[in-house]
Amino acid sequence: MQVYVCWTNDRFAGLTREQLGAYLSNADLKRLEQYARNMVDHHLITDLLPTVARLFFTGLMADEAKLNAAQSAIVLGVGLQHKSVDVLSKELDLPVNQLLAMFNKAMRKFSDNFNSICESAIEQRSRQPKEYAKNQFQPTPVSLQDDLNDAAEEIEQRQERDRKKVREEISVNLKQFAIRGTEDDWVSALNDIDLKATKSGLLSVKSQRKNDKGAADIEKLTDPSSDPKAKRKRKRKSFKDQ
Repeated sequence: MQVYVCWTNDRFAGLTREQLGAYLSNADLKRLEQYARNMVDHHLITDLLPTVARLFFTGLMADEAKLNAAQSAIVLGVGLQHKSVDVLSKELDLPVNQLLAMFNKAMRKFSDNFNSICESAIEQRSRQPKEYAKNQFQPTPVSLQDDLNDAAEEIEQRQERDRKKVREEISVNLKQFAIRGTEDDWVSALNDIDLKATKSGLLSVKSQRKNDKGAADIEKLTDPSSDPKAKRKRKRKSFKDQ
């Protein structure tokens, strides 16, 4: 198997952190690092190999990611030609365990290069804390006290609307909720019926709409002009005026 690699003059220009993020996510970088440290199997990074191989062969990695001919052939075969380890082992005439060891060293160089890019970006950002903080954190145009006052005023207005709505609902004619019958009617009904013997558990009394005290009380609340006492007071006042 022959490997031909063509590199441009800016072969080792290197990636920036923003460019690296366009190709590999933080989770991808973490997986690659775990494989480089022999913490997971190489099958876990199979989906990353085409991207990593393209970054290497297009000259976007730094000088620290240099590979020898055998390692380059392995990365080319696995990453871009999608060949299995067994096929590459026969083509390169290398034992599988030796081939995987060389592949792991190549991935370790890539992982170290990517970590170096991330660390350099963090270091560069830490050198300019004031400028970074100025760009990231802008003061709000409204002070905290004004914001709290606006929130309190909004809550008061909402509570006032709720109270007004409740008053409107209460002002509806409440006669429909009145319990019919006087106190004497209920006492008589309770004395005449055995609550333990009755099956339905329901009691009824004769409706007396004219003498219904409950309805009269509700009518006084909803319409003060219906109170007989108030009528007599108005009559007396009219006689005095005459």
